[in-house]
Amino acid sequence: MQQCYSQLASVLSQETALYGALLEILGEEARLLVANDTDGIAAVSRRKDTLALQIRSLEESRLLLVDKLARFIQRPFEGLTLAEIVETAPEAQRGLLAETRERLKSVVERVEAHNDRNRLLVENSLSLLHGGIQSLQSQLRSRFSPPAAYGPARHRSVAPAGGAVLARQV
Repeated sequence: MQQCYSQLASVLSQETALYGALLEILGEEARLLVANDTDGIAAVSRRKDTLALQIRSLEESRLLLVDKLARFIQRPFEGLTLAEIVETAPEAQRGLLAETRERLKSVVERVEAHNDRNRLLVENSLSLLHGGIQSLQSQLRSRFSPPAAYGPARHRSVAPAGGAVLARQV
């Protein structure tokens, strides 16, 4: 079972590295959002998607290992935390697992903070766009409103299928 603990530490280290790469990409994304570089944002989004797939794959590996360890320590899988697993690890591996868990937890928290900041940047950009569109619509309505003689706009009927202008019924 010591091998499962070692494999778990390895998977956590790999996840930490991927989240670290994601953190760098999120920093780049923030710069691109501020610069309004849509091409750069699209490229960064593709890189984020690739990393998300890699993280998901490692997460599945981690869950399989946690399931094995849960059965070994005779605890239910649901609700079992990494901290609890660290407590059950052999003394020789406990320190490494605890350190790896803390590094992962720290980088995930930083990723969440950067992601929240980028979400606010996107929301602010969308708000500015929405305000600009409303302003343009308001200007267009005031300049190009139909003459009052035409009356209010009404639903127009569409010609029947087949291209006939007149209905065949009398």
